[in-house]
Amino acid sequence: MAEIQDWLTRTGIKSLQGETPVETLVFSDNRSAMLLTDKRMIYIERSKATKILIGLLKDVSALEFNKEERSIGLLVSGIIMAIAAIALAVGTIFVDSELIKFSIIGGCGICVIATAVLLSNYYTSGGASFKCWIGEQKVEDSVPEARSEATLDFINRFYELVDSNY
Repeated sequence: MAEIQDWLTRTGIKSLQGETPVETLVFSDNRSAMLLTDKRMIYIERSKATKILIGLLKDVSALEFNKEERSIGLLVSGIIMAIAAIALAVGTIFVDSELIKFSIIGGCGICVIATAVLLSNYYTSGGASFKCWIGEQKVEDSVPEARSEATLDFINRFYELVDSNY
């Protein structure tokens, strides 16, 4: 796997003799990744300072993947606000009063807020996180929704390696 070799080369980590790259899990920021070889689990975070955590497969005590679904609450709130804005706007047609200006402004304001809430719900994914315990150290990072399947494949591949080696 060229991607694993690229991460290792850029950080100066040398492969062990006979070590075979197996899988890479790149996290949301594209500056951190978990590398799996047939002998080790390697976490690399490249930001202002490079953080590297390396452990043998037998030192990894647990892997955890959490995926949160989108909240239905924002969707319901947005729909209720949109209905309220429409009702307020339509209600001003039948009312002959000095308050019409305020009703129109209020309806437009509610409509803008409803639109923002609905767009927020549409563009915000539920999110996912990956946790790994290597010895006493805990690694935690966010995973893009598009890489959820790859994350589960990474975890399954890890346990296949552990099962075949020990």
